[in-house]
Amino acid sequence: RMAAVVSSFVISVPLAIGMLPFVLGISTIPMWLARTGYPLAWISAGLIAASVVGLFLGHTSKGGVAAVLRDIQLMMIAPVWILSNLYRRLGIPF
Repeated sequence: RMAAVVSSFVISVPLAIGMLPFVLGISTIPMWLARTGYPLAWISAGLIAASVVGLFLGHTSKGGVAAVLRDIQLMMIAPVWILSNLYRRLGIPF
């Protein structure tokens, strides 16, 4: 999560400031899961494994592993991309 914030500051300070609420919101999920009493590492590993398997099954006819890796990359940059579109529509320079 911190790498996303640092890379956003390198790209654009206004985008990084706009990303802070999103990053803080996402950061609360592991804290919430830790309070459930279940091992956080097992929950995280299960969710990641299920997600990657689902992505792979969805892309078996479109390129397999390469398509899965591309989708993972796109999911990592999607919040900043959406925020930049919002800034553009609102006329906020970034």
